[in-house]
Amino acid sequence: MENYDYYITNIENLLKENPRGMTVSEISQELSMSRNTVGKYLELMYLSGKVEVRVVGKAKLYYLSSRVPVTQLLNYSSDAVVQTDDQYRIQSMNLGAVELFEITREGLIGQNILDIFRFSAGDPKITEAIISRDRPAAFSCEMEFRKRTSVRFLWMKLIDTVMYDGSPGRIFMFEDVTDWKRAEEELKESEYLYRTLAESSQDLIFIVTPDNRYEYVNSKLAEELEVNPKDLIGQSRDRFFSPDEAAHMRENNALVLTTKKPVRKEVQVHLRERTRWFDEMLIPLFHNGENVRGIFVIAREVTDQKEAQRAKYHLASLVEYSDAAIISRTLDGTVLSWNHGAEKISGYSPEEMIGKPIFTVIQKSPAEDVKDISEKVLRGEGVMNYKAVMKRKDGQKKDISLTVSSIVNEENTVIGVSLIGREL
Repeated sequence: MENYDYYITNIENLLKENPRGMTVSEISQELSMSRNTVGKYLELMYLSGKVEVRVVGKAKLYYLSSRVPVTQLLNYSSDAVVQTDDQYRIQSMNLGAVELFEITREGLIGQNILDIFRFSAGDPKITEAIISRDRPAAFSCEMEFRKRTSVRFLWMKLIDTVMYDGSPGRIFMFEDVTDWKRAEEELKESEYLYRTLAESSQDLIFIVTPDNRYEYVNSKLAEELEVNPKDLIGQSRDRFFSPDEAAHMRENNALVLTTKKPVRKEVQVHLRERTRWFDEMLIPLFHNGENVRGIFVIAREVTDQKEAQRAKYHLASLVEYSDAAIISRTLDGTVLSWNHGAEKISGYSPEEMIGKPIFTVIQKSPAEDVKDISEKVLRGEGVMNYKAVMKRKDGQKKDISLTVSSIVNEENTVIGVSLIGREL
């Protein structure tokens, strides 16, 4: 094809002068070329995208393409694009390829791209796959590419094509997927850590869709519901709870979906034949940063705390409204609590007594020593019963019976004394 440029240029100039199109015969006549020669070069120009063809009746009209040249567009692509001949010698490339290979355009022209792969690609099998006779015309794979100061991960696409002069060639396209691959690896690691933590947790951890179906459950939740974790996926949460309990859960979900903010709620459910309480933290999971695609839930059981709190309230009520004087004090005798019964017997209100010495009001009887008995209790000698005298606010003295016992903490250390007094 020694006159290739000459013929292509003449045909191109003629078609510029005739933008409405010309037939092979018209071009042949104008340029004094054979129809076969004109047809051959028009076919090459058509394959390269330089001309378009339109059928009018039995005739084919050829005219210059109005499209922007692909080679010009490729310079603005973030992908690296390289064109080689059938022997893999580089014929042209875009700016992305120059940056990827870190070689000047002049230095790349004529180089065998397989030699670059042998030096920079991490896996020699890439080259073997490229030159294999069984390789499809369009081939793609992931590859590791070593640059001077870093290693990049590329997605390579190889397409067999026809070059501008009609000879066979290859188009290589390289997309840098390093950031995506690292993000994918970080996501996998993050997911692994999350699942490890979730599976080892004693909390109930799960994800539900906006319509309250399980998307993920940890082993603890599956154990509580007595269902295989895999069998729970896709199941409605409503199925495992009473209508009232399910309705309450849906209300909590709706609050998260509406506000798009985390919500903390306590829920009461019947599980394993008893009533139980859970402190739930519901966290919205977003899709594209806008719509809530699901709700991440961490449910911690607080049944024991609830029951202890209820018992504490019951005990407080009993103490407060008992007719007996129920008093607690520190080791040095300072009053910590003073109930209604103590106020009724002594005439002193809690505000008047809390923080004051107990021995100013409760004194020894002729036969007993209050301090001595208290010290015996502090030494762990058990509950002591004795008689004492309570000095009322109005100056009167009343005989009372006292039951004295120690108050201990979690380490079984005595931290105070409780006194229960009744009028004799």
